Amino acid sequence: MLFLGTKKFPNEGDLENYLTTNAGQSNAFTGDEETCYFFTVNQNALKGALDRYSQFFVAPLFTESGVEREINAVNSENAKNLNTDSWRIGQLYKTRNNQQHPIAKFGTGNTATLAQIPKEKGLNIREELLKFYRTYYSANQMTLAVSGREDLDTLEKWVTELFSEVPNKDRPPAEVAYAGKVSPLAPGAQDTALGIVPLKDARSMLITWQLPFTSKQDRQRRLRGKPQNVLGAVVGYEGKGSLASYLKSAGLISSIFAGVVSETSDLETFALVVEFTPEGFKRKDEVISACFSYLSLIKEEGVPQYVLDEVKQLSEVFFNYKEAEDAGKVVKLAGNMQKYADPQDWIAGASADAVLNPISQTFDSEAEHLLNPITQTCNSKAQTSGSL
Repeated sequence: MLFLGTKKFPNEGDLENYLTTNAGQSNAFTGDEETCYFFTVNQNALKGALDRYSQFFVAPLFTESGVEREINAVNSENAKNLNTDSWRIGQLYKTRNNQQHPIAKFGTGNTATLAQIPKEKGLNIREELLKFYRTYYSANQMTLAVSGREDLDTLEKWVTELFSEVPNKDRPPAEVAYAGKVSPLAPGAQDTALGIVPLKDARSMLITWQLPFTSKQDRQRRLRGKPQNVLGAVVGYEGKGSLASYLKSAGLISSIFAGVVSETSDLETFALVVEFTPEGFKRKDEVISACFSYLSLIKEEGVPQYVLDEVKQLSEVFFNYKEAEDAGKVVKLAGNMQKYADPQDWIAGASADAVLNPISQTFDSEAEHLLNPITQTCNSKAQTSGSL
């Protein structure tokens, strides 16, 4: 809706037309807790683009005709997603979550959720959009990243000039309504296994653990200490004596992955993903048992120092020798500004975990915190895997 006209630039698609004329483009996406708007444009047209872009957050029109067209556009996108396994599986997975938690919300939208149902409840859709906008679009809950060839003083001047009008309503973060108060999982969800028939010819398994943050400080410690990266590296290792080597040599899997697949302000979801061979799919209980046994072994034996050193070294290499990024890097920057409390992490983010935060100094305590909820389920889940 923000792209469909503002008080200063009332013509629908004004920013998009300006960007197209200047070899640029724009897009937006919405996650579980945040929405990100971004664009790229030729260097000589940056200020004009910023002027149009800033008005999204100062005085958008939310016209009645625009509301209807945008609902149809969202409905079309959702219709496309219906034939995509990842979207289908993701939405099914949400049924395991507490419907009062944002991670359970519908991932896109359609004419039923955005028009039909609200109208049946007597709601004015445009007014509801304005209410949402006025509640959550506040300067104190927004971050901005701008990249250009101009010097920093010039960029700062433009940003101050164009974005100072964004209203600061001093709103609290949205997560204060649920973080630490609303369980992300529905009752009994931890004991539920889902069998899914995909559209494509695929044989895979996804085991997930939702690991709550106990506080804001706990979240920052885990974001910076990255114990999940080490655990993911150990589980995904394919060398001699590894879980992957064992299962591959038995002809049961073709690949394995472990790591954090999603994160909100109050929890992160750690996943173990396996791609079965045809024989492995028939013997999936053996694979599940092996996976949980391996996790228990990590908990009992610990992670050797040389593994910590290797993860640190690889992280340093990736960070120090990464290729130059395009203008899209501002998307990461704006996201990191929301996530990390320490400004030195905004640019580095997840890529410099071992450079800025030595893993060997933080892993022991953080891994204990991470592995406890994972390994607590190992014995019982290995015994009940036949329900998959």
